Amino acid sequence: MNLSAAAVCGKRSIPSRLRGSSARWSATCNARHPQARPDILIDQHQTTATGPGRIYTGKGCCMARLLISVRDADEAATALAGGVDLLDIKEPDHGALGAATPAVWRDVLAVSQGRVPTSAALGELLEDTQHDDNLLARFQYAKIGLAGCGVRGDWPQRWSDSLRRLPPNVAPVAVVYADWTGCQAPPPLEIIHQAAGLRCQAVLFDTHDKSGGDLFAYLPTDQLERLVAIIRDAGQQVVLGGSLAGQAITTACQLAPDYIAVRGAACRGTRNGPLDLERVRSLTALLHANAVFSS
Repeated sequence: MNLSAAAVCGKRSIPSRLRGSSARWSATCNARHPQARPDILIDQHQTTATGPGRIYTGKGCCMARLLISVRDADEAATALAGGVDLLDIKEPDHGALGAATPAVWRDVLAVSQGRVPTSAALGELLEDTQHDDNLLARFQYAKIGLAGCGVRGDWPQRWSDSLRRLPPNVAPVAVVYADWTGCQAPPPLEIIHQAAGLRCQAVLFDTHDKSGGDLFAYLPTDQLERLVAIIRDAGQQVVLGGSLAGQAITTACQLAPDYIAVRGAACRGTRNGPLDLERVRSLTALLHANAVFSS
């Protein structure tokens, strides 16, 4: 897929509420883990192609990157071959943020070899999942869900304590469940405000119940725009997930997130099926086609 800067950047505009200052927006768009991707040159004024179907950014142009959740090394290899930008490791049979085994972590890390950033799902806070700190320290990100915490007054302190126990080089990701009422998670705005006071580098929007609809079934676009603006003002990255596929991904791209997070859309059959290479490639192309432009 060979696209010019105009073709990539000229189609859609960033919503005005999300732009902020041009300097802040340029910094957000152009500072996406270059240390983890030494092969990628991101320049404010040039479009740089760094491989088949992979184009990063011209002046004022911002394209969401692709995050795919994988359950084993074979899926990681498929995702890498299809152009994934961040590998998230989880076990979908164990829930929205089901933790994979240490053996799976080791196998996936051996396949990725630092080519892209990696994140680890650590389950829900109230599950008190144990993990190998030495192995976890090899990840760039980790995320812990807050299902059930909405009915507990001590959840901010418990969450803060849990994040402080992460290896210092691992950046926490706050998780907002769009279907928060159904899983008794704290409201989105409460989590976002708490995350701003912690060392969370990103906020992920997800769904807890994968059978109940996608992100937009619970959070309308205008509400998401307001929440994204708050996160941007706090200097954090935005990750949009929650059973996104097809048109929902196109809609999500208009909010100019740093990452679009998927699993089911990249799998054959259900989200528990195997990753499909052509689906991954199609998702990569879809994000390219939906880059947004700050005029």
